[in-house]
Amino acid sequence: MAMAHAHTVVCPGHERSIMDLCYSPDPCGGSLLLSASMDRRAILRDGECGDWIRTFAEQTSSVWNCSLNITATASTAATASHCNAKIWDLQTGRLLHIIQSRNLVQSCAFSKNGHSLLTGGLGYTIRIFDLEHPHGKPEILRESNKPQRGSVLTAAWLHNDQVILSTCSLLQGVRLWDRRSGKILRTLETESIVRSSELSQGYITTAAGSTVTFWDETDFRCVNRYKMPCMVQSASLYGNKFIAGGDDGLVRLFDFHTGEEIEQSNMGDFGTVLCVRFSPDGKSYAAGFEDGTVIIKKL
Repeated sequence: MAMAHAHTVVCPGHERSIMDLCYSPDPCGGSLLLSASMDRRAILRDGECGDWIRTFAEQTSSVWNCSLNITATASTAATASHCNAKIWDLQTGRLLHIIQSRNLVQSCAFSKNGHSLLTGGLGYTIRIFDLEHPHGKPEILRESNKPQRGSVLTAAWLHNDQVILSTCSLLQGVRLWDRRSGKILRTLETESIVRSSELSQGYITTAAGSTVTFWDETDFRCVNRYKMPCMVQSASLYGNKFIAGGDDGLVRLFDFHTGEEIEQSNMGDFGTVLCVRFSPDGKSYAAGFEDGTVIIKKL
């Protein structure tokens, strides 16, 4: 049971660092929140009150990333862990598929149409799987002239699933891939390695070093770029506000248009803020911390 304190809900369950958070609208109303952790588990919660729904625990290593796929015909979750991606049935918690890889899988994302799953991992390699034949041969995107020891940290789909965004552990910037040709269309330049990326409200939001940057999702121009008071691990946008969290353990709320800080929240001694995400309706946000705590704060 989540513990509520005024406008803040503390969600227990994880024992190690929160690596990713993923919201999705719930067909029954409200929203769902999935958290990925280094404790080898992913936990599904009610996105509004934080109550536990189920745990996806058949993992052999840290869960680095997660994704939700809720359509008229499917209700599934994906987790990226060790040398595989796993697909789960949200209603029953049953493990549906294990998609094996030779190397570490550190990111995963369902396509917008729900027909494909991409995974990213070591060797700067992105693999795209057809979910009707998840164990078939995948499409592969790879930057062959780069060092092979790095990893794809984040990945996402754009432009009707024909463009793929990726960020890398040893390279600065955001790479935009053309799915048809398998080549990089463009690189969005950053001064540091991008630790998190998000697509929302028609923008690409990135957190790199101590900077949060917003890029137009259509033409990829840089719209706003703001320096943060600390090294930032994650940022999220909704409407005319954005949140950012990082090494000082605080979550800060900012004005999107001016970069002015509106408020800061010290939620407790939980360590570094590793991930922040706005809820689908923008009325609250979730923050994941170094010690495994997940907090939902109502605005």
